[in-house]
Amino acid sequence: MSQQQDTSATPGSQAAPAGGNNVIPFGAAAAAAQAAPASPAPNASGKKKRENPIKVWCDSAMRGAFGEFAAERLDNSTLVRRWNDAYWELMSENDGYARATDWMNRFFPDELSSSRARDCWKTLTGLLHQKRPMRLEDPGHAVFPLRDGYLHITQQRSRLEAPERKYGLTHQIQASAGVAHGQDFVPMAVPPTSLFGRYLATSLPDLEVRALVQEQCALSFLPNIYQQAAWWVGDGGAGKGTLSKLLLRFHSKSATLDLHKLADPHHLEPLVGATFVMVDEVEQKGRWAEKEWKSIISNDPVSVNPKHRPSFKYQSTAYWIICSNQEPLIRDDSDGVRRRLVVVPWTGSARARGTSTPDLDRKIFEQEGTLFLGWIVEGLMRLLKRGGPLSGAALPEAVKAMSRQIHTDNDSMETWFEACEIVPAPGVEHTKGEIYEAYCKYAEDAHLFVYERESFWKRFKRRPDIRNGGVREVRGRKGTERTQLIRGLAITPAEVANAKRDALLAQAEAEGRCTVVAGEDPFGMGVACEQREYRFTEAEQVELERLRVLGGLSA
Repeated sequence: MSQQQDTSATPGSQAAPAGGNNVIPFGAAAAAAQAAPASPAPNASGKKKRENPIKVWCDSAMRGAFGEFAAERLDNSTLVRRWNDAYWELMSENDGYARATDWMNRFFPDELSSSRARDCWKTLTGLLHQKRPMRLEDPGHAVFPLRDGYLHITQQRSRLEAPERKYGLTHQIQASAGVAHGQDFVPMAVPPTSLFGRYLATSLPDLEVRALVQEQCALSFLPNIYQQAAWWVGDGGAGKGTLSKLLLRFHSKSATLDLHKLADPHHLEPLVGATFVMVDEVEQKGRWAEKEWKSIISNDPVSVNPKHRPSFKYQSTAYWIICSNQEPLIRDDSDGVRRRLVVVPWTGSARARGTSTPDLDRKIFEQEGTLFLGWIVEGLMRLLKRGGPLSGAALPEAVKAMSRQIHTDNDSMETWFEACEIVPAPGVEHTKGEIYEAYCKYAEDAHLFVYERESFWKRFKRRPDIRNGGVREVRGRKGTERTQLIRGLAITPAEVANAKRDALLAQAEAEGRCTVVAGEDPFGMGVACEQREYRFTEAEQVELERLRVLGGLSA
C-alpha cells in the first residue's frame, strides 16, 4: 500500500500513469565509474578513432557515472527518474539537457551544441526505456517516505527504516518521525492544550466525526484504491480550511483543481503525479463536471493535454478532499457520484476558538509536525485494522443525516412531489407531456436542477407510490389526439385537494364517524334526498381547511 506518485510534472517531460511508477533497482552505481570518456584505441593505421560523444555519454550513464537512473514507460513517451538516496525523483527533459550540456562542455567542447546535448539525453532515454524499466516490490503494507526514513505501517505498529529503491516511491512526505532507523514510531496522544488539540476541540467537537476526518486525512497519503473522496461542508470559520492547508504542507506534490473545469484536458496537468487533490471553497454556480470527476476518482485513464507537449492518458490514484460552505449539488441520476462522496458536516466556529490564531496551519506544521504525523498514523492503523474506510450504516449519525438531506435536496422530482402534493388519484389522467411540463415549470421556478425527459421518466417509474398506487401508462386520446397518458395521478392543486378530501371522507365513513340524515329538497320537487354529517378530529378539520384553500373549493 505504498504511495507511488510523481514529485513534480516539470515542463518538457511527460508524466506517467500511477501504475507506471514502479521501480526495480538495476544495480548499484559503480563507485569507480567515471564520467570521463576512456581513451579510444588506435586503429590499424595507428591513428586514434574519432569518438562519438553520444555513445560515450550513454555508456557512462548506463555504468552509473551520473547516478542510478530508471525509466517509466508511457503510451507515447518515457519518463526518466534518478535515485537521490531518498526517493526516485523525476528528471525533466530540461534537467537532462542541462546535465548533458555540462558533460559535453567538459569532455567534448568542440562538438558542443544544444542539438547535440538534446540528442545525448534523448538517446539515453530510449536506452533506459528498453533496458531499465521501472517495477515495484509491494511491501504488503503502507509505507510513508518521510524526510528521515521510510515509515512502515501495519495494523499493529509503525517502524522507521532506511529508504529503499525497491519500493519505487517517487515523492517525500514533509515530516519526520524523529526516531532512529529500526525503531518503532509510537503516535502520541494529542494534548488538549497543544495548538492542534485546541484546534480539534473547537473545529470538530463531534468525536465520531473527528475520527472520520482523521481517517480521511490518512487516506490522502495512500493510493486511492477505495475510489472514495471527502466533501467537507461548513460555514466560514468552521476550521476545514486550516486542516486542508495543513495537509497541503505535508504533501510534496499536490494539486488544486476547479470542479467546473475537469472536462478540459489542459486543466488536468496538475493532476499528474499528485498524491493529493484539494478543491477549496466550491462555488455552486453552474453544473460541475460530475462525469469527468467520477472517471478520475474511479482510477479510469483520462486524457491530459499539457501545454506544448503531446497529450497522453493518465490514471490518477490521488485522494480528493473538497471544501465548500454548502452541501454538494449532485445531478448524476445514476448515483455514481453520490456513492463515491462522503460528505462531512463541520460544526465548529471561530467564536468557539476565541482569539484568532493567524497562520495556524503553518504554526502546527512547524511546531507540532510530529504530533500531526502521529495523528495521521493513528487514523491509518485504525483504518487498516478495519480493512477499509467507514461506509453506510457505520458512518457517524451526523454524516448519515446530512447524506439523507442531500438526497432530498438534490432530487428535484422528490421536491416537486412533496411541494405540489402530487398524489395518485383514481379517475384522473394527464398526458406525459403535461406531467413533464408541470415538473419543469416547478423546478425552474424553484431554481432546481431539471432532469432530462428520459431521466425524469426513469425516476418517475421507480417511485414506490407510483408502482403501488394504481398509476399506469396507457395509450389513449386527449382531445382529438391519440397520445401516451398517465392514468391515476393528479398534478394540479384542485385535483390533489379533491383526492385528499375524498380520502378523509372515506376514512371517516369506514370508522363509523358519518351519519346519514334526511334532507330537504333544495328545488322543491319532492325528491327524496339525504345529507351526510361527519365527525372529524381537530387535526382533520385543520387539514380539510388547508385542502379547501389549496384547491379553491367551496366550503
